[in-house]
Amino acid sequence: MAMVDSTNALPAAASALPLLVAVVVVFLLSPHQFPCAAAAAARDSLLRGDSIAVENHATDFLLSPDGTFAAGFYAVSPTVFTFSVWFARAADRAVVWSATRGRPVHSNGARLTLHARRGALVLTDYDGDVVWNSTNAGAGAAAAERARLLDSGNLAVEDAVGNVLWQSFDHPTDTLLPTQRLAAGEAMVSSDKLLAGGGFYSFRFNDYSIISLVYDNHEISSVYWPNPYYSYWQNNRNIYYNSTRREAFLDESGHFLASDNATFNADDLGNGGGVRRRLKLDTDGNLRLYSLESDDLVALPHTDFWGFDINQSKLVSLHECATQCKSEPSCVAFEYKVGIGECYTKSLMFNGRTFPGLLGTAYVKVPVDLDVSDLHVHQWQKHGIAIEEDIVRCGGAVDSPELLLNVSGVSSSSSSNSIWFYFYGFLSAFFVIEVIVIAFGCWFFSSKGVFRPSQVWALDEGYKMVTNHFRAYSYSELQKGTRKFRSEIGRGGSGVVYKGILDDERVVAVKVLQDVSHSEDVFQAELSVIGRIYHMNLVRMWGFCTQGKHRILVYEYIENGSLAQVLFNRRDSSKFLGWKQRFNIALGVAKGLTYLHNECLEGIIHCDMKSENILLDEDMEPKITDFGLSKLLDRDGYGSQMSRIRGTRGYMAPEWVSSLPITEKVDVYSYGVVLLELVKGRRISDWVVNGKEGIETDMRSAVKMVVDKLESNNKAWIMDMMDDQLDGEFNHLQAKLLIQLAVSCLEEDRNKRPSMKYIVQMLISAEE
Repeated sequence: MAMVDSTNALPAAASALPLLVAVVVVFLLSPHQFPCAAAAAARDSLLRGDSIAVENHATDFLLSPDGTFAAGFYAVSPTVFTFSVWFARAADRAVVWSATRGRPVHSNGARLTLHARRGALVLTDYDGDVVWNSTNAGAGAAAAERARLLDSGNLAVEDAVGNVLWQSFDHPTDTLLPTQRLAAGEAMVSSDKLLAGGGFYSFRFNDYSIISLVYDNHEISSVYWPNPYYSYWQNNRNIYYNSTRREAFLDESGHFLASDNATFNADDLGNGGGVRRRLKLDTDGNLRLYSLESDDLVALPHTDFWGFDINQSKLVSLHECATQCKSEPSCVAFEYKVGIGECYTKSLMFNGRTFPGLLGTAYVKVPVDLDVSDLHVHQWQKHGIAIEEDIVRCGGAVDSPELLLNVSGVSSSSSSNSIWFYFYGFLSAFFVIEVIVIAFGCWFFSSKGVFRPSQVWALDEGYKMVTNHFRAYSYSELQKGTRKFRSEIGRGGSGVVYKGILDDERVVAVKVLQDVSHSEDVFQAELSVIGRIYHMNLVRMWGFCTQGKHRILVYEYIENGSLAQVLFNRRDSSKFLGWKQRFNIALGVAKGLTYLHNECLEGIIHCDMKSENILLDEDMEPKITDFGLSKLLDRDGYGSQMSRIRGTRGYMAPEWVSSLPITEKVDVYSYGVVLLELVKGRRISDWVVNGKEGIETDMRSAVKMVVDKLESNNKAWIMDMMDDQLDGEFNHLQAKLLIQLAVSCLEEDRNKRPSMKYIVQMLISAEE
């Protein structure tokens, strides 16, 4: 429904130009916007160093204190997302601000971080490229402590005492919210039809200090409101009043005022009932004012909708039960049993029934302006005679059981039939949606022979869907999936790895850790950081188990095993790595380490970088595994001396046996060893067989041999360094670069070793 004033809206394509339109459009509360776990997972702030990942967009987002606004990754399509602010309780989740409409991000790998060093919000895509940042600089960057979404819809970066260092209100997109000011130099710009950037219409102050609607197709530009053929006084504008401070704003009552005297009011002017509004420049060039009205509750005595409980509460008042449902966007109804105090909030209305023996009353969410005072329904039949009872509104009087349970006689109002039809149309819409959802669920799970009672199905399957990407597994689940840990696929100093198949038919690698003494809370806290890490060159962690004494990690299963198995096993010619694959592996591993060192939530040192910890997927793309285990296995972090030597002999940097603190340069050293092994196709410890002082001596001898070849004038030295199985088929420039980078990585002095970011840049420059 809409309430529109006498000014008609004209489309931009019409012969006449679009006009300013003051419109109030009701966008109803949505019952199905978020799953029940979403509200519990929503954050009140994003602390410095924290991130929000696009994969968790349905459950991980910022929520304003009053629950009106949400900020997070907004799905433009299943594979395209923007970082946006929207009305959390509106049926269409109306977006009011976006970080970068013209440059959306992918559905995997993108994240929004309050950067630990920059003190700014930074949006990166799947490849780590920075798409947008909030650009608060100077002293503000150092002071930034958190990002919060305020009740006004303003996304703000604040210091420790709450001073705003940056705010989205200073950078409008196509929407102006109450109390947000549109200043000179800023503009509201319409979206195109795909809800991205690039619209042709803007709302801004022109050069004469007049707030205007402007059409600009990048070839011609013209003002189409106010009337460009009138003078400013004919348009009732004042270009001299307050000309030094040009600004326009919409107040909370629905009154718009600009410094040039432009003004209009909402049709529902006033702030009664906490009306929420937004002024939007739509894609057709019209400026429209929208309002959100709240919802209400209607009682159905002796009625129950079985299953699909969001939660169950006992010994609560009716008011508390109603508050639970009203504060949860996914709640469409609740059942309450007077005297018992049992409260059941519902995400779907299904399997409904009404008869006198039921003690409970169902309360259904409806629009606040739905008039049900005269509405009556046939609720049950007794001895073949239909018994009718009035539907009762609960509204603001939810503390009054007497009012809510009141049953009166049949109304004879002449308007009851139309209202009855409207109400049942409302319920029918829910019913159709429910049938579609249930039918799809039955079809989806029938292939597995899984069909359980609706309540169990909703709780169990719903939990799996919400926690699909990172969740806690029970020991019995993993024991069953690995056939009691029989299929061993690898082992090392940190534990044993088994292949498993979970209930959802996903193949996983299950790592049973050893040498773990952390408490469960500390262990899970460290896992929460690792679980949010996502990069195409890092093995994805699906979950964990901390049941009892067990400490188990669940990873994605990588088909072709480790680089060591493929590179050093010369009997299996089917997996022979050509030069192009080897160079791609070198680049992919460098990108993965760069992400760990510089771009993830808190810099992570791998501490055991080696060929065995580089896995190859079905396309021979590299994925680093076992990152983050230095913390999970009682290893210290940056800038400190490790409690004991870690890593694998032959790959260990000199710092491990010195008094120097351990930094990310130990990974750079190990990466240099991997580069030489990729080039030669053999373990570096096998290059020099005459060493008598151990692997470290052999390593130094091997590096010296490589340096001598680099410094020689013999142009054939590269051929001597290469794997003979390549049969001379390799890119000489790339091979020389890998060898030179390896030597620089293997410097005894860690300060002379390059960063992984520099290595990535060098490798990318040499890509074919």
